[in-house]
Amino acid sequence: MKCVYHPDQEAAGQCSGCGVALCEQCAAGQSQGQKVMCPKCAALSALDDIQAETDVRVEAKEQKDVSAKRKKMRVRALEVAVIIVAVAVTIYQLPAVVGALTKEEKPIRQGTYETDGQTDDCIRQLWKISKLLQQGKIPGGDSRCPASDRAYRIEKTPNGLVAHCPNPDEHQFSDMRVDARNPVPKLVR
Repeated sequence: MKCVYHPDQEAAGQCSGCGVALCEQCAAGQSQGQKVMCPKCAALSALDDIQAETDVRVEAKEQKDVSAKRKKMRVRALEVAVIIVAVAVTIYQLPAVVGALTKEEKPIRQGTYETDGQTDDCIRQLWKISKLLQQGKIPGGDSRCPASDRAYRIEKTPNGLVAHCPNPDEHQFSDMRVDARNPVPKLVR
């Protein structure tokens, strides 16, 4: 049998792909591992190898893309959940916020007593006196209780000056006072 590519040469083997006869020179030049292949089958085999490698790469990229999409979807779901929780908390707290905005502001003081407007005005005056005492100033006679229009009583103690409301009984308290060491007005029933 003669070589398909060199008809003047005797065949030394056959192509394992298509079975054509190959001479020693063609068989030696186209050896793929243990198999002998003709140039056409060797090229097709190389193309198959390249296609398989490309398919593996494409599949890996697709898996990576799917994984990235899933991760992005999880992040989006988490973002939506956070937004839903934030909206729910806002809706839940809305009545308290509206109430706080529409409620008449009361002065900050010690105790949880409900007071009337004159008592609140007296407490505001005690705050002003507290600020003067903290600055080391003695309040003048212009600081007056709104209920009786009497000046606040200033008492000197070993701990410093103490300012008392001149008529706490008109506010339903036994004492209303403030001093530099305790700057928050104190109301005593």
